[in-house]
Amino acid sequence: MPTPKPPSPIIATSTKRSRAAPKGIRITDVAASAGVSPITVSRVFNAPQTVAPDTLLRVRQAVQALG
Repeated sequence: MPTPKPPSPIIATSTKRSRAAPKGIRITDVAASAGVSPITVSRVFNAPQTVAPDTLLRVRQAVQALG
């Protein structure tokens, strides 16, 4: 019966890479800052005609404030 091969040194010494998202503002951050839902933030950018003018302003101000 053949003996099993030892693991490749490359595989044995490799390190895990982080799958963390890059830092930056997210739609949920903007929504929380503006006091609206994430879907409302999406609508501000994708279908602004469906969003009330005061809500548009709040979301846009939140985006500017967050950077």
